[in-house]
Amino acid sequence: MMKPQIIEIHKTQLADYYNIHTREIIIVCGCGSSLNEFKNPDDFITIGVNDVGRMFTPTYLVVVNYRQQFKNGRFKYVQESRAQAIFTQLDLKLDHPNVVHFKLGRRGGTDFSNPNMLHYTQNSPYVALCLAVHMGAKRIGLIGIDFTDHHFFANTGPHNLTGSLQQINQEYTALNKVLLRRSIEVVNFSQQSLLTAFPKVDFNLFLNKYSHIKLNGIKISNQKLGKGAVAVTNIKFKQRGNK
Repeated sequence: MMKPQIIEIHKTQLADYYNIHTREIIIVCGCGSSLNEFKNPDDFITIGVNDVGRMFTPTYLVVVNYRQQFKNGRFKYVQESRAQAIFTQLDLKLDHPNVVHFKLGRRGGTDFSNPNMLHYTQNSPYVALCLAVHMGAKRIGLIGIDFTDHHFFANTGPHNLTGSLQQINQEYTALNKVLLRRSIEVVNFSQQSLLTAFPKVDFNLFLNKYSHIKLNGIKISNQKLGKGAVAVTNIKFKQRGNK
């Protein structure tokens, strides 16, 4: 399979990406097992974290962990990422033309006034969600942010943040309240997710609701579309239990 071409886009500051996807839909992807239910990811603007590249190449990648925190060869997928840009606060020594360094804000932060700062909590998708907001998305879907056992790529055991889930959920809840006041809708596509800060929504119903919005630069519609367009009826999640 041909690797996606990386285009050097000469945007080196987080501020360069402010409102780059104004009013679009962005899907934020964690590494939980529900990521296996995501079909046709290339039809969407996606922000992945860590080694989601095992499954597909996200539009953008967020990495906030040090190299040594990636065990069992997981950092290999960061090093080889073909994402259009990699966002990090660290010097990861990546051979990638579009590495964007940002300032890490405060834990549980919900203020978006600094265009070169992203806030965080104990898990990377919080940063990715803040990046989606920074990029101007008005509708944001979450998948693979489960806090359940195992990653999408292997049976890796209990989630290491289980003991912190209550606090993390409170931080996401506080963030969601701020986003709702800004008329930004965030939904969780994972039915198994233990994260309760966002409403759980069926993926296809969500797409049908917003069929007038562009996905990855392509307007979606329930009507028959021309070559290169994406029909909502053809964008589906795999049924639970399917391989």
